[in-house]
Amino acid sequence: GAALDSVGWSNVLESVAVGIAVTAADLRFTRANRRFCEMLGFSEAELQSKAPLDLTHPDDRVREASLVDEAFAGRLGEYHVEKRLRRKDGGTVWVSVVASALHDGAGKVVGIIYVVEDVSERKFLERRLAIADRMASIGLLADGVAHEINNPLTWVMGNLEFVEEEIDETANLLTVAGMEGDAHCAAVRGLVGEIRTGGER
Repeated sequence: GAALDSVGWSNVLESVAVGIAVTAADLRFTRANRRFCEMLGFSEAELQSKAPLDLTHPDDRVREASLVDEAFAGRLGEYHVEKRLRRKDGGTVWVSVVASALHDGAGKVVGIIYVVEDVSERKFLERRLAIADRMASIGLLADGVAHEINNPLTWVMGNLEFVEEEIDETANLLTVAGMEGDAHCAAVRGLVGEIRTGGER
């Protein structure tokens, strides 16, 4: 409408609360709005020397690389993923991405537009709930150990691996959420180490 025309698409893209970025056929960024730049700590000019997969956490690259290939082959018009992106400062941000193929007049895929939402806080809360559920399970187990478990140490030792896997991810999510987590996570790591050492004696 006239109101939108008077504002201009550039201003609209800079005003939205989600990140928006565009890549060309060489997979490098050509445009990125202010929210996307703020999310990752890069300027738009810095991003233009990078591709989305350059910023994607190594554990998430293979899955999305196959989706990008499908999009450029014309077999996938749109896809949605949740993944981790690396910030300029070395931190990690969890994002929800909706990617759509861009076509030229002849129908050839010439790029991809990404709509990116920061979901770090939701991921952090999900992780806290998962840990709370596991801790609750441990509490229930402790209550029934005398009657139901002949060797509770075996169960506890088996679940230490789960705790160890969660610590690093939780520390990262705490940092992303702006909360202090290093000292607490270090304390838990130390406790896990003591339990493992004691259980192996």
